Amino acid sequence: MTIEVHQRAFQPQINEGILDVLGLATPSFVLSMLHATPDCLFLLNEVGEVIYVNEHGLRRVCHTSFDQARGAHWASFFPPSARRELLRAVQLAAQGEQVHCEIAEPGSMEGQLLSMTIAPVFLRDGSVECLCVVGRRLSANTNARPAESS
Repeated sequence: MTIEVHQRAFQPQINEGILDVLGLATPSFVLSMLHATPDCLFLLNEVGEVIYVNEHGLRRVCHTSFDQARGAHWASFFPPSARRELLRAVQLAAQGEQVHCEIAEPGSMEGQLLSMTIAPVFLRDGSVECLCVVGRRLSANTNARPAESS
């Protein structure tokens, strides 16, 4: 497993109008968006413990219930041989870096790979609030890395 560290994670300029609109979103709206994505989605605290995981993450990575996943260290769901690198990726993301890795999907008999991006979620003051992990199953037709914007 190789970890790629990208430049410092993008810290968007705050558009107060957008925040006002998003601030009006109900928790059920936000949760429906998180559940709607076909990707594995995790929110982690700064040390890598699971705060939230969507259904795809539960099925592909955790193989457990949300109650059992919450509070567990995200790296613990992967083979022991990968955990040291995943812990390093979490540390880098907690420092503001965006990290990408490809790792075997836990429990996959076919050796399926997951493309994982770990990125910090910043507060307005620039500090890291939590980490967002997005994982997508790779196939022969899947490009792991997002297209570079020009």
